[in-house]
Amino acid sequence: TLRVPAGTYRIDGTIALPQQRELILDAGAVLLRYNSTLDGAVNSDPIVRFDSHSAALSGSGSLVSQVASPRGIVNFGPHNLTYRASNIEYNRLSGVLISGAGCSYDAHGKDTDVSVRGSRGVCFDSGEALGGGGSCYQNAVRDVTVVDVDTGVYFGQEANANSASGVMFYRIGQYSYLFNHNSENTIQGGTCSAS
Repeated sequence: TLRVPAGTYRIDGTIALPQQRELILDAGAVLLRYNSTLDGAVNSDPIVRFDSHSAALSGSGSLVSQVASPRGIVNFGPHNLTYRASNIEYNRLSGVLISGAGCSYDAHGKDTDVSVRGSRGVCFDSGEALGGGGSCYQNAVRDVTVVDVDTGVYFGQEANANSASGVMFYRIGQYSYLFNHNSENTIQGGTCSAS
């Protein structure tokens, strides 16, 4: 178990949670992706990725990205969707705040900032549909808050039997939940607000 105390921590890469490990963000702990890395590059990869099994990210801290993250600020899935990967299963995300770079659509559905189009808070990915591997199933998101993204929680193609409950959404540009046409997942409870 790794516990992150209060403070702001710059994350230029992606934290891949190993199997059967837990990352706990204490109150006031912020994992922050700036709009560019130390060498000036832009990294739109997730801040945290579950790419194995039975790992957990929990606590009352925050993950904040100043860059749109098409595969989510938190991702359940392999790094490379076409690479033969092991199953991503039985992981748990709970309690944290996930905040994005803003929305590409305003309340009237017009583009306000094309650079953040497609930003996602939490993303479930599977490489099966692209010939890769790594089933994404039986993962759980509980009692998290997702703010300032286009899609709050995205369930990708062939990501099945995952669940989300008690998720709170604020300032979501397009979808609180978005399901690919070929996925079977469960959502329960939660609240949405445009403010």
